[in-house]
Formats: sequence, C-alpha cells, structure tokens
Amino acid sequence: MSRFQAQLGGRKLDVEVIALDGGKFRVRVDGRELEVDSISLLSGGQSMLIDGAVCDTQMEINGDDYEVLLRGVRVRLKMIAERKLKLQALSRSQGGGGDNAVKAPMPGRVVRIPVEKGQQVEQGQGVAVIEAMKMQNELRAPRAGVVDQILVKVGQDVERGAPLVILA
Repeated sequence: MSRFQAQLGGRKLDVEVIALDGGKFRVRVDGRELEVDSISLLSGGQSMLIDGAVCDTQMEINGDDYEVLLRGVRVRLKMIAERKLKLQALSRSQGGGGDNAVKAPMPGRVVRIPVEKGQQVEQGQGVAVIEAMKMQNELRAPRAGVVDQILVKVGQDVERGAPLVILA
C-alpha cells in the first residue's frame, strides 16, 4: 500500500493506493473507496475504469507535480508520498537540509538515469526516473551538488526508500 497527501488547490486529501491483481487498484481518497482498472493507451494516456465509469486521461508528471486532463478539464495537483512528508518533517525538526541520497519514493523499476558520476547537478534537476503503477516518476536532486555515486542500473527493480543516486 502506498500513501500520499494530495494537494488540490487549497485542499489537502489523504490518498491510499492498494495494488490488486491484474493491473487493478483500490484507491481511498479521504476515506472514499474507489475500484480502478487502468490500461495504457498508444497516445500515452490512460484509459481507466473507475467504479464502473470509463475515463480517458492524459497525465504529465514532474516530480510531485501532476497535470491531469480528465474529461476536458485540466487539473493540477501535488501528490506527496507519506514517507517524503515524514522525512521532510524530520529534516526540519533536526534543522538539516536532508541527506545526500535520492531515494525511490515507492517500489518500481528504474527506466532512466539522465546523469553520470562526477556530473554537476542543480537543485531540482532530474537524476533518475522510475516507473511505478504504470506511471513514470522523475526524481530530482534535493540540492545542487556533484553526482558521487549511481547505485542502480536501468531495468533494475527497486524497493521504496532504496537509495538511487548519492550527491557530494
């Protein structure tokens, strides 16, 4: 099960995603449960069956930021993994800026590493892309630095919290 906080406009929603067999998911949004069956379309979008209703969507994902086109309406939201929220709170409470590892926010497969060891990166620059739940998620450098280590290879499966790239 993966838990997130969705930020939609000024609202914060608690989201739980439970993967079931055959590409199906059970999604709870603020306690409301939905059954979702999703397939990828050739156009790059998703066709979803949500509680028996068909919805075709297009999504652009940039880190935690999602832009979703659903039934002709463009919606922008943030989906922040519960673990990331906890790590941010811990980092703030300790007065630090976090650690040097870019970690997988959820289980998935590494599909791209757009940086090399020794490369200078800026804060917010993409350093890894993982695919999870049929979506690609670009992971960004939390700060400027130099890529010290790349701990994974393209095609490798990773667990939630696994370090992918270390910055110096």
